[in-house]
Amino acid sequence: MLLVPARGPAGVGLYAVDAGAAISPGPRREPTTALDPTRPLARVGLEGTPARRVAGPATADAAIDRALRAGAGLLASEQLGLAE
Repeated sequence: MLLVPARGPAGVGLYAVDAGAAISPGPRREPTTALDPTRPLARVGLEGTPARRVAGPATADAAIDRALRAGAGLLASEQLGLAE
């Protein structure tokens, strides 16, 4: 399951996408080179992929902001640990 922020007709929302579904069209994965080879990365294409809205504009912006802040904090902590 992927939780995807996207802009829809009603504004920004969070959408759930079944990443492993055998649907057509479905999510497309394109491996990409990562700076850290222990962490595989990929670009994910979702054009035309069915999704279910789980948060509308009233709550999605705040949830996305909290997730980005938490991710930035975790990454900074990891980088500090590597530098020590």
